[in-house]
Amino acid sequence: MLSTGFPRWEGDLFGFFVAELAEALARAGETVRVLCPADPGAPLRELKDGYAVARVRYAWPAQAQRLAYGAGLVPNLRAKPILSGLLPSFLWTLAWRAALEARRADVFHGQWVVSGLLGLLGRAWHGRPVVTTLRGSDLALLRGLPAGPVGRLLAGFDCLTAVSQEILEAVLSYGLPAERVALVPNGVNTRLFAPRDRTECRASLGLEAREPLLLWAGRIAPEKGLDDLLRAMPFVLERAPRARLYLLGDGPLKAGLARLAQELGLDRAVVWRPSVPRAEMALWYNAADLVVLPSRREGRPNVVLEALACGRPVLASRVGGLPELIEDGSSGALVPAGRPDELGRAAAELLARPERLAEYGRAGPERLKALGLDWDRSAGQLRRIYGEVVARRKRNRAG
Repeated sequence: MLSTGFPRWEGDLFGFFVAELAEALARAGETVRVLCPADPGAPLRELKDGYAVARVRYAWPAQAQRLAYGAGLVPNLRAKPILSGLLPSFLWTLAWRAALEARRADVFHGQWVVSGLLGLLGRAWHGRPVVTTLRGSDLALLRGLPAGPVGRLLAGFDCLTAVSQEILEAVLSYGLPAERVALVPNGVNTRLFAPRDRTECRASLGLEAREPLLLWAGRIAPEKGLDDLLRAMPFVLERAPRARLYLLGDGPLKAGLARLAQELGLDRAVVWRPSVPRAEMALWYNAADLVVLPSRREGRPNVVLEALACGRPVLASRVGGLPELIEDGSSGALVPAGRPDELGRAAAELLARPERLAEYGRAGPERLKALGLDWDRSAGQLRRIYGEVVARRKRNRAG
């Protein structure tokens, strides 16, 4: 498995869903090796829960490796074009190591399209079938390119998987045969993320017991719409002056967003916290009155799955795969992206109606059960796909 992003340390949210998928595949009996870019401070090799991780160094000195993480590969290049000087080394070293590792494997699985393309580049040498998962941000990149070349490119993969129905339909629109495309959504760890007593969770985190608490968690990146969320807070405070917004995460945009919060007079209303370990995230979800996701672009984000599993209501943008997860007016509420006024008024209205929040919260776990979203199930789907692509490649060689 090759991923252009993977958790570097405990509590790192970058690509944590790839780690949970690798763990589920290992539980199912697969031998999994994960390759990902190196980053200063992260070990080059690790043995995790049933699988191995190797981080590929692509620049010297080590501190120069600033291309892959933070906001992510493409946003980093857009924000700092000087980083493009690292791109040849980044792509070459990942492609070479991936091809080398794939020779000892049965299947090459790329997370995001860039990883999949590196698998295709090395396929003449490693000869393994290439499965690639599209997660949303890569689809946005492909949509900016001419459809004909993109369709021919995608047709080169042995199988494409999509984490949402919206992504699946977009891939099929390029003319790919349906048997080469599959919906394999992200799962959720319901052993960790489950409803708990809100008062106890707040006490564990040292939070005030009665103030209205809004929660956002994730990687601070442009597509997450945090500037819209900050601009929505004055509308919330008009009706709920004691409300607090907790922002859990890190990223290069954090300093600029903190300045925006100051300009909006939100010093007391907004609390910034770094990313926290997964076990602690379960406490935060359960401590919140409302989980907010104002994204401009999404696939099927795990933060929504985890909040629903914890029985917490979600207010989110009506984009990407979010309407597939949240039933508007049943398990949460959806508003147009890029409209801070509507976002803020919707949040204020929900905070003023605790009975509605409780109703949405109770519906969350049932919604997950109805969707059948579980990492072990996702791993099972992928194992069937792996078997199919291996068998197909053997038949093609025999023919």
